[in-house]
Amino acid sequence: MNFSRASLGRGFSLMELMIAISVMGILVVSAAPA
Repeated sequence: MNFSRASLGRGFSLMELMIAISVMGILVVSAAPA
């Protein structure tokens, strides 16, 4: 993932931030007791 590594050099891009939030949301929902 050279694109991701290069973008980390200048900070997170909007797309990466949205993906990170989505992943965190999925983990929270899956970890929460339904």
